Amino acid sequence: MDRAKEPRGRNMLKGMEIHRNEWGQVPGGHFQAFPHFRAFRFVSIALIMTLLAWGSSCGRETARPPIPEDKLIGALIDVHFAEAAVQSLRGATKDSVINLYYDQICEIHGLNREEFETTMEIYRNDPIRMEKLYTKVMAEMERQEVKQEKKGEEE
Repeated sequence: MDRAKEPRGRNMLKGMEIHRNEWGQVPGGHFQAFPHFRAFRFVSIALIMTLLAWGSSCGRETARPPIPEDKLIGALIDVHFAEAAVQSLRGATKDSVINLYYDQICEIHGLNREEFETTMEIYRNDPIRMEKLYTKVMAEMERQEVKQEKKGEEE
């Protein structure tokens, strides 16, 4: 058979030496006979897993947090300041002081600590939503800072 007329598949296998066992089978199955099959199988499995993960998350509705966003923003500003205040503390002292601060923040803003934790968990599970929330928190902090500066200049 002329090389130009040979089927394409035979040309690919022409230089490969395939070892067969005594029953005529290829040890290692198709992986040894077709080395690119393993990479193809891996890519196929990865693609299927990605599509399944993407498909399962598409129709999912996001949970509604128990605390309204505007109320949460004020509390998170105070949490920001509380975290900054305990930054120099270490160990059990830091833990007890921050817990005290969180209790005070919840009391000041009329929040239930469990609802606050649940709300934050909902936001942690939705990074895009969390980023939007913290963008609003930072904008509100800047607005309050400008307001405070103007108030200081008037005095």
